[in-house]
Amino acid sequence: MIATFTYPLPDELYIEGVSGIIVGTYTYDGPEKFDVQIDPITGDILDIDIQNDPKEGPDFRKTINASKNIEAAYMLSHYFVDDYVWEYEFEDEIMENGDVYKKLTNPNLSDAYQLRYDFETNDWKLDQILKQQDNPSTSEAKIRKEYIEKYSSKYSFGEEVDTLIENYIEQLDTFIENNPPLKTWKYINFDFKSVPKIPAKISIEISKLSNEGVV
Repeated sequence: MIATFTYPLPDELYIEGVSGIIVGTYTYDGPEKFDVQIDPITGDILDIDIQNDPKEGPDFRKTINASKNIEAAYMLSHYFVDDYVWEYEFEDEIMENGDVYKKLTNPNLSDAYQLRYDFETNDWKLDQILKQQDNPSTSEAKIRKEYIEKYSSKYSFGEEVDTLIENYIEQLDTFIENNPPLKTWKYINFDFKSVPKIPAKISIEISKLSNEGVV
């Protein structure tokens, strides 16, 4: 069976969101029907074109019908082609630090989605592949803020230190706001900013509580 179809792609790879503005065109070339083995818990594909029931039982042998679920069949079509090749195309995306990210402009369907069997709907589902955005500097700032607030919410250290704590928390909040999570996979040599240091007077007062066995 040979058939061409279109399928919506994410607005940006690895970032949640499929508005339907971007659409990929693909051609399926393979059998109209074939059986696969699925994971009994996740529904992920474990084996393709199986002939016998899995040891977990016949419920975990599912048929993919390309006439009804051509996108599901296409996701596994490489199995039926000896020399499967997808010609990738890229364009340069210049990051703010000067790094050059090779942005994929013609993703294959498997670059954007993962196929699994949905036990709730009893049908095939393409889950968008997502990557976590992160900023180690911001993560550290949040840890320091949580550490300080744990004590400032329970104790008063006197007007001077309490004011230092208030100002430091504001400083951390500003730092966190100005350093949002990053698409770290786009960077090579990102120079993360230094997190504001805890003023010594605050650290000394907190350590006194620890030394005195106050929790």
